[in-house]
Amino acid sequence: MFKGITATANGFYGPQGRTLRLSTRVPDMNEFLKRFEHKNHKILNFEMETSALYGLSALLGHHSCTVCAVIGNRFTNTFSDDYKKTVANLVQKVLRRI
Repeated sequence: MFKGITATANGFYGPQGRTLRLSTRVPDMNEFLKRFEHKNHKILNFEMETSALYGLSALLGHHSCTVCAVIGNRFTNTFSDDYKKTVANLVQKVLRRI
């Protein structure tokens, strides 16, 4: 298990630096995210569900956290051969720790 930062976006294409026909406001966002570091932690995960979870949690006065299985590396274009096993292992590890 690695400690790192999850970058969370509120959408799939533009907010994650992907383009189809329209350019994004920050055209080199993925390069920025690749270089970003905070307190010796780099971004290890990029997804969009956490933004909704944290927003709803804050509105309801709750605390929340996410634990993510990284199954793809956008920067190297490599992906997990067996993401289901990766997720299952993460679930078991988290359940043992709590």
